[in-house]
Amino acid sequence: TWAELLRASTPTVIPGQPLPIPGKWKTSYAYSLVDSLRQEITLEEMSYFRWRFIYQGRPSGLGLRHFEPNGIYNSPHFGPITWRLKNGNLMVDGVDELPIVRSALNWGWIIDPGSGSEYHSVEARPW
Repeated sequence: TWAELLRASTPTVIPGQPLPIPGKWKTSYAYSLVDSLRQEITLEEMSYFRWRFIYQGRPSGLGLRHFEPNGIYNSPHFGPITWRLKNGNLMVDGVDELPIVRSALNWGWIIDPGSGSEYHSVEARPW
């Protein structure tokens, strides 16, 4: 039901926040502000998001990328390769450790910023 979906999508606890915060949008907004300060991506986020590859400032024409929850990344150039997170950085077979940082523009994530070969997180669409 709508009521169940509303309850399930509303954060319940925000550290340091006096409760209650009236209204779902206020609770969700307050939670997003707190979460925007987090600097380490989770495994769930890595697989939830799709990733736009940007090479030398231009988006790739090969579509969005996906880091699957089973640790596989299907590269359009190299086929399936394994990935994992280590201390907040991306480890991909045959590649040096890649830093992952928060985007100041949208609170998303950027893999290997400033390298000329960046990945930017894109909200996954359920449809």
